[in-house]
Amino acid sequence: QFNLGVMYSRGEGVEQDNEKGKEFLQKAADLGDSDAWFQLGNLYVIGRGVEQSYSKSLPFIQKAAELKNLYAIYMMGLYYQDGTGVEKDVNKAIECFKFTGENGNSEAYFNLGEMYDKGLDVEKNDYLAFDYFQKSAELGNSKALVKIGTFYADGKCVEKDYKRAFECFEKSAKKGNPNALFYLGCYYAKGKGVEKNMAKAIETLLEFTRIRKSNFNFNLVYEGNV
Repeated sequence: QFNLGVMYSRGEGVEQDNEKGKEFLQKAADLGDSDAWFQLGNLYVIGRGVEQSYSKSLPFIQKAAELKNLYAIYMMGLYYQDGTGVEKDVNKAIECFKFTGENGNSEAYFNLGEMYDKGLDVEKNDYLAFDYFQKSAELGNSKALVKIGTFYADGKCVEKDYKRAFECFEKSAKKGNPNALFYLGCYYAKGKGVEKNMAKAIETLLEFTRIRKSNFNFNLVYEGNV
């Protein structure tokens, strides 16, 4: 029932039919399928075949979360963090992020890192932020690797180490993170943590601008102002 619901909702292998998709998902949900409850909620999140509404998605997401659906628990964390459809509750958001992080969600750990790094509704704590970014990076999160790199670059709660910073940016770039490419280009241009290489700097920054579809003043590279 669940697979049929997804197929009709997305038009995968069959003609898209939002009503049929919703019908099959509801049947699967009634049988206790947490993924089906989550997908029903997600229909309202993205507005597929229904009016887009976070508040209408909430009962479905909550039901999926009660059934220990990790996607739903993570989303409830986002809802509690922002006060979307529910009363804002930072403690509940942290609880959701910790639980899903412990179960393999790198974004959950990254969110916790951001909260403590920027002091978002919690007391700013560089050590906790760094710890959560490390946990996120260990699960393959490229954004977390960039964050760790900046911690080493700035000597924030760790000893300043441009070589380790460069290594973090390099790992992140290999995972396709465009921000990491920008840092790599700057480090190649200045010879920070790596041997100075202007050709590599230009090549890396060109790739950054291509991905980001943005302009970059390359005179800054030659002038040493990146």
